Amino acid sequence: MGYFRRFDAIRFYVGYHSDRDSAVVQVLDTTYEEGLVTYHLGADFECTQGAALS
Repeated sequence: MGYFRRFDAIRFYVGYHSDRDSAVVQVLDTTYEEGLVTYHLGADFECTQGAALS
């Protein structure tokens, strides 16, 4: 098994625009099995809505 860094939270982005939606989500646990890393997520800490596309 490789080296994995523990994270308390991860920020996810939607889309490719600079003013896109994002969310910061709590990471409860991280597991590694058969070459696949799985993040077990908890509460959302922050949600930011980007500008709407016209």
